[in-house]
Amino acid sequence: MLHEIIRLGNPMTSQPVQELLSLFTEPQAGPIGSPGFNAEFCKRLTRASGAREASIWRLMPDNRLYAEYGTNISPEHLNRFSLDLGEGVTGASVQSGRTLTVNDTQNSPRHNARMDEEINFRTRSMISAPMIFQGTPYGAVNILNHAGGGSFPDSWETLMAMIGIMYASALSILPMEKERAGMPKKKSVKKQQTTIVGMSPCIQDVLHLAMKAGRSRVPVLIYGETGTGKELAARKIHESTAGKKGPFVSINCAALPENLLESELFGHVKGAFSGASADRKGKFAAASGGTLFLDEIGEMSLTCQAKILRALQEMTIMPVGSEKEIPYDARIIAATNKDLNTQVKSGHFRKDLYYRLCGLEIHMPLLHRRQMDIPLLVRYFIDKFSPAKDRPPTISPDTMALLVNYTWPGNVRQLEQAIMAALAVCDRDEITLSDLPVWLRSAPTAMPETIVADPAPPKDLPSSLDPERDRFIAALSETRYPGTGRWNIAAAARQLSMNRKTFSYRMKKLNITHVQDIP
Repeated sequence: MLHEIIRLGNPMTSQPVQELLSLFTEPQAGPIGSPGFNAEFCKRLTRASGAREASIWRLMPDNRLYAEYGTNISPEHLNRFSLDLGEGVTGASVQSGRTLTVNDTQNSPRHNARMDEEINFRTRSMISAPMIFQGTPYGAVNILNHAGGGSFPDSWETLMAMIGIMYASALSILPMEKERAGMPKKKSVKKQQTTIVGMSPCIQDVLHLAMKAGRSRVPVLIYGETGTGKELAARKIHESTAGKKGPFVSINCAALPENLLESELFGHVKGAFSGASADRKGKFAAASGGTLFLDEIGEMSLTCQAKILRALQEMTIMPVGSEKEIPYDARIIAATNKDLNTQVKSGHFRKDLYYRLCGLEIHMPLLHRRQMDIPLLVRYFIDKFSPAKDRPPTISPDTMALLVNYTWPGNVRQLEQAIMAALAVCDRDEITLSDLPVWLRSAPTAMPETIVADPAPPKDLPSSLDPERDRFIAALSETRYPGTGRWNIAAAARQLSMNRKTFSYRMKKLNITHVQDIP
């Protein structure tokens, strides 16, 4: 989806589009879905897209779509209009879950002219984007009649799809929407749920896989650079696990020396070593009945790897200084910023442990591949860290543009620190460029026009910067047809334990499109 925006011309970097997306982060715009918000949303949407008109339709419990707002349409007229699912372009969009573009409505069997007749309007072209988030439909957003005549630019179909997801994502967290969707009200919340902010396709892929992983006990290996949210994904899997009662316990395997790591993992008995004045339970035992998250497992020594492997095989642990094996019952999720397949080939990681850990792989996207999520993340961090909880500051459009266009080598964690620093010095109702850290203000804009895409990394970069792409390229190289150099997609997919359709989809996302990519 993001590649399409680049290929067809990127409207994301235009000022009107930035102002449209930033509306979701502006508290003064009013609650999402309120009349005031919808009016401003449609105003900015028509300005950004070049449309003459825009409208918002909502799906109600009777499974009909009702017109909620339309530019230049009175409330009295709006109240007359409703559609069955599948009726008209809007109904078909919501029913199918696909963004639909009609360039000539007069010759389209899908177009329903009833509304045009009622308000004395002629629809010539339109794009209808469903508002769907995590499988729940909320309605549709439409733009009608490009001001320049003719059809809308092709890139706007893709962008409208993203806007529909963004609107639905914002609606999904409103209490009234949970009630409308039939979700029971919770009287009390014992424990706060993990929040992964974002509606970009790549982060939605992560959430989808996390939910799937929670339905089984399959081992999970999470790949991702520092600051991408590997532990958040692990917590999401833990929370999605059916019948989970135990705790979520994490340990950073890179943060402790080898002589301490074993004691931290397996515990020790009194007198096991100097300073062991009492028995101590390790992380495996502490996580019993829940989940143990082994972060940065690629940094672990081969000696510790062997002991982890034994614990996974036997489902027992032996505390340091003890000769008694103790059973444990914890789900293991591991994470790394290294390509373990490459580590196995170089002898730095045990092959048998790698196969034990990698039942399902989840790849955390870099923040610069999640450009459309940055406004949502900014608002989330402002709300979270602002001293003025009742009236957090807004953020100026040029400041938001800089945040969106920055490369973020430290990923979400670096963005979080930047917002915390800005809040510490901001003494107004709006965060401006002068409030940002010096290193950010002085940094060149590294992604001026093509920052939305999932670009292929330059071939001279180290493989650790994109381990998933390297794994795919290695599989394609090793399985290509002898003597021809052509790819054997089915064989490469089997080598990575994927079906062909999933493998081909990931190839496209990783921008592996030419045989020349394969060394």
